[in-house]
Amino acid sequence: MKFRSLRMRLVVMFGLCLLCTFGVVVGYSTYSTRRIEQFILLSESAFATQNAEELLIAKATAIGLSIEVKMEVALDTARALANMFAGIKNPTVALDVDRDKANGILRSLTIQNEDFLGAYTVWEPNAFDGLDDLYANTVGHDASGRFISYWNRGADGEIQLEPSQDYENQETFANDVRKGEYYLLPRELKKECAIDPFSYPVQGQTVWLTSLVAPILYNGTFYGIAGVDLRVDFIQALAEQVNRQLYDGVGRVSIVSYQGIVAAVSGAPEMVGKSISDLMPTDWQDDFKAIQAGQINLSRAADLLQVVVPLALGRTERPWGVIIEMPQNAILVDAQTLAQNVRIRSTQAIMQQFGVGLGVMLLAVLAIAFVSNRLARPLQTAVNAAQQVSAGRLDVNVATTLQDEVGQVLLAMQQMITYLREVAAVAEHISNQDLQVAIAPKSEHDVLNHSLGKMVTNLQRMIRANETALREIEQQNQAMQAQNWVKDGLTQLNNELAGDHPLREMCQIATNFSARYLNAAQGVLYTYHAEPQELQLHGAYAFSAREHLSNTYRLGEGVIGQVALERTPILLTHVSAAERLIQTGTLSAPPLLTDTLPLIYNGELYGVLEVALFHALDERQQDFLEQAAKTIATKLFSAMQTERSQELLRFTEVALFEAEQARIEAQQKAQEATAANARLEEQQQRLQQQNEELQQLTTQLEEQRQHVEQQREELRQQQASLAQTQAELTRK
Repeated sequence: MKFRSLRMRLVVMFGLCLLCTFGVVVGYSTYSTRRIEQFILLSESAFATQNAEELLIAKATAIGLSIEVKMEVALDTARALANMFAGIKNPTVALDVDRDKANGILRSLTIQNEDFLGAYTVWEPNAFDGLDDLYANTVGHDASGRFISYWNRGADGEIQLEPSQDYENQETFANDVRKGEYYLLPRELKKECAIDPFSYPVQGQTVWLTSLVAPILYNGTFYGIAGVDLRVDFIQALAEQVNRQLYDGVGRVSIVSYQGIVAAVSGAPEMVGKSISDLMPTDWQDDFKAIQAGQINLSRAADLLQVVVPLALGRTERPWGVIIEMPQNAILVDAQTLAQNVRIRSTQAIMQQFGVGLGVMLLAVLAIAFVSNRLARPLQTAVNAAQQVSAGRLDVNVATTLQDEVGQVLLAMQQMITYLREVAAVAEHISNQDLQVAIAPKSEHDVLNHSLGKMVTNLQRMIRANETALREIEQQNQAMQAQNWVKDGLTQLNNELAGDHPLREMCQIATNFSARYLNAAQGVLYTYHAEPQELQLHGAYAFSAREHLSNTYRLGEGVIGQVALERTPILLTHVSAAERLIQTGTLSAPPLLTDTLPLIYNGELYGVLEVALFHALDERQQDFLEQAAKTIATKLFSAMQTERSQELLRFTEVALFEAEQARIEAQQKAQEATAANARLEEQQQRLQQQNEELQQLTTQLEEQRQHVEQQREELRQQQASLAQTQAELTRK
């Protein structure tokens, strides 16, 4: 392009130079801002998604544990019943329990456990006592006379006895569950079973329930079942509660059984009893496989995040599953809000930079036009310098000794080049993310440096805002880690207490784990026994007996007894050495504090847990201790129930042993009586033989007497004849 005037040439050249400089500065600043914005958005989205996944898995695990606790109590009860009834068929035990006693046990369990809908037992034909014909069509029996008692609790809380129904029915409900599944499945598997939700009539009302069943076996032979029924209402309530706690309840929480039957759905209780394919018409197969395999399944779609967490039920080997579905927009709402704010601030900063740049460019062009008007003709030196500057070189030096207007122009050009060098240096620092660079405006009219200063200030403000957002995210992460620490501890505690442990062993496990998890110096666990109304030491950690520390406490005695009496925790701080010393291999010192908590389940006291620590309890440790106390109380209840069943079984075994001893003694006396009878019979036979011989002798004597009488008669006749003959002779 050819210019006809120096003025136009200077305006164009310096304008292009300024435009390039500001374009590079503003362009790089825009690029850097966009990169920072993109990094923050991606980091926030990924962090929010990861936190949501961990939260959903933790919540699903928590609701699974809540369901598992109640169903484990019912399953433990069914297992204890089945083991006790198996003693009837075990000749070694030979448990003497008739139908009335068995009904008493089932009725007592139903009354004592308000969470139970009912307790029942169903036996094979004539397997219980061989008296089915005698009990046909009597109370609690049907026409078969089989022992099928079902003690249940109605809607008004009344306990009634009804005969079990449909136990041999192979027909299926609409959800493909057999009507007699609660009896047929344990008979087929010979294992404990958690029956899929099904409807069943209870005192004239149809109730959705699940049945926890244990088979009655001896030497591999199936004799019947013992079971406990639970309403599925409590599962629906848990699902609703957890869903409300997650992202304002916009998701969905579902509990699905091993066979894919819906046990609960938040916001849709009408789905209970339907198939998982009805709950999720598409893509349900992977979730169903994960439930049956007992595996955690995590899936992400374009608009939905879903987790599946297995729910193990005792020894059934047929897990259920907890499914939580959450829309992605609910998870990323904070990230989207942050993205929008960052985008708005970035756009405002960029527009400000462009505005400042355009203003500076306009001012520079006007200044160049004003200067160019002062020039009479083009100067080669100024042209060469301007060409080099227009090419982007700022290392140009313009030297002059002139004092006139041309010299002033050259001097001004040199000053402008120096100024641009300083601006470029500042821009370079900014492009290298050095926002601490010193910007010194030449004057109050130095628009470029003022604009650069504003740009740096805006960038610093935006970075501080981002750092604040990151700190908030870090605080949320720390809170989540604290929650995970508590949940992980509760999960480990449940794993430690899983299985059938004797009461004392279970107490020791609970005490050891709680003390170690809290880094406590000492820990004790006392169990409450209502009969003597005292607490007995059953678990201890680093505890040594001393004169003023007892192994038993009565209600209100000491801190242990006071906590048991009031059923509220007591926290003691600044314990003196006279009150308690903790002994180790290297020191002996009093603890900083002791925390004593009651162990309560369903409103009943089962024990007291106390820990002594050298450090104060933080919020997460206090939360863990309180929740651990609830878990230990639940396990204490289950262990005590099992121990009572075992005591009943031992009492029965002792009674059977004494009965067997009495039977043996009676048998020995019978044998002695038999021997005495044999001897008596032998004596009777001899006496009879002697009587027969005596009778024969008597008969012979009688015959001889008769013969003698006959001879006497003949002799008298002869004497009479002789006397007559003598008289005749005398007369003659």
